[in-house]
Amino acid sequence: MKDKTMAYLVWLALGLVALGLGITKLWPIFQGALNDTNLKKPTIPTSFIQQEIDIEKTSLGQSFTV
Repeated sequence: MKDKTMAYLVWLALGLVALGLGITKLWPIFQGALNDTNLKKPTIPTSFIQQEIDIEKTSLGQSFTV
């Protein structure tokens, strides 16, 4: 029974090593693909121009009398 347990542990260890190697080899490819998609995002234009509003010329500045 110990032989089977040791064999299973060896297979598990080899599987984890293979998984780790696969991830370390494939990670730069995935990271490059993610960075490429981030670079292709559209930029939202922003405006820093602010104008003062003359309240007397707008409808908010009109006084309504009933």
